[in-house]
Amino acid sequence: MFIINFSVYFVIPEESKLSFLKRSFDFAQDDIANTNYLNEHILKSLKES
Repeated sequence: MFIINFSVYFVIPEESKLSFLKRSFDFAQDDIANTNYLNEHILKSLKES
């Protein structure tokens, strides 16, 4: 996901690059949070079974 965003980054006008990078970073943070949540959920399911 981040790699796709980064390739688009070079087509964007200079002034919006900063906000774009911030948005990409927020997406990455969300991905990490979601992955952590899924991992915990899977581990919990395994322990219960």
